[in-house]
Amino acid sequence: MQRYMCIWFPYLLADRAIQLRPTLSKVAFVLAAPSRGRMIVHSASIEAINKDIHPGTVVADATATLPALKVYNYKEGVCEKLLAELADWAFRFTPVIAVEAPDRLLMDISGCPHLWGGEEPYLADVIAKLKQRGYHANAAIADTIELPGPLSAMADPGRSFHREGSMQRLAAGHRQHCG
Repeated sequence: MQRYMCIWFPYLLADRAIQLRPTLSKVAFVLAAPSRGRMIVHSASIEAINKDIHPGTVVADATATLPALKVYNYKEGVCEKLLAELADWAFRFTPVIAVEAPDRLLMDISGCPHLWGGEEPYLADVIAKLKQRGYHANAAIADTIELPGPLSAMADPGRSFHREGSMQRLAAGHRQHCG
């Protein structure tokens, strides 16, 4: 039976910035890039997001809302390079990994989880090791290649979907979330 896992990094660039500059760990900051004559937030720290500053926000509006906001330049290609490094690191979990820029890894994990004692401990180990490396990550496992991505994006941090019948749980969770 084929099994696929998607790992979603909701704060990939912010997590990396904090790794490089630990003093940013409790600071609201964004990485911004020029677009159509304006600076636009490309990535935001958790602290910035908690203050309602999200990717896509115009930097001038963000700094008007939060004058203490730190703004750093986003460099093109950083996401892809970082995901490629994470994919190389993740080969310890499976030999088949695809990078889905800007913020996901998709892995064919068929035949791998039994080495960890099953899918739950496998998934827990992946997430724990990423957390040790300083990354916030959500992950999901499903039996079709299309399903783990949306599941990982819908999950709360550390929560996962990993058994057969994931589509039924996704539908139930969606009804619960939207109802």
